[in-house]
Amino acid sequence: MKFYFASSIKGSSSFNKAANDESIISHLMKLGQVLAGHLDNGKYKINYESKFTDREIHNKDIEWLLTSDALIAEVSNPSLGVGYEIGRAVENNIPVLCLFYKVNKKLSSMIRGCDKVIIKEYYDINEAKNFINEFIKQINKNKK
Repeated sequence: MKFYFASSIKGSSSFNKAANDESIISHLMKLGQVLAGHLDNGKYKINYESKFTDREIHNKDIEWLLTSDALIAEVSNPSLGVGYEIGRAVENNIPVLCLFYKVNKKLSSMIRGCDKVIIKEYYDINEAKNFINEFIKQINKNKK
């Protein structure tokens, strides 16, 4: 199974976002192939955007997204790019799981109000991993 992982790269955070992203990516790598700008030869990194032009990033990320079986998005920090990717996934019938770290923030109504997006609020990373496992089981069940 191929997963596209989306998460705010430029946004600030009030929790240990990089560690959560890395943990989610590591978990997904055990379950299949992960396509994400956060990776460099399978290793997590954050400076992806410094090596490529905006157009190159857009085109590569959309290519990855459109060849994925599912989009897993960490949406705790607002991100125009992640919102765009979620919209593209929805319009292309790619299953979407949004993970939202519950820390006195509100998730955008445009994401929360979309009935084609599954949203799971988590308080610790193990809970997020369990939501991913449930999501994948549901995708596999729907394929049968």
